Amino acid sequence: MARVGIFGGTGMVGTEIIRVLEDFNFPIEKLHIYASEKSSGKRIQTKYGEIIVENVDSADYNDLDIAFWAIGV
Repeated sequence: MARVGIFGGTGMVGTEIIRVLEDFNFPIEKLHIYASEKSSGKRIQTKYGEIIVENVDSADYNDLDIAFWAIGV
C-alpha cells in the first residue's frame, strides 16, 4: 500500500490520474490531492474515500511514497 500525492489533482490531467489509479485498483493507503489555494478545502469523492484538497504551497512531500505532477510551470 502506497501513500500517493497528486499535484494539480483538480485539473483535467490530475482527475484523469485519479481515474486511472481507480481503474487499475492501485493499492493506495492514503491519497493526497494538492491544488492551488483556490481549490484548497474542496472535497473530492474517490474510490479511496472523500479527499479534502490540500494547498500545494504547503505540501509536505515527506509523507509520500509516490507523487504525480500535473502542474504547469
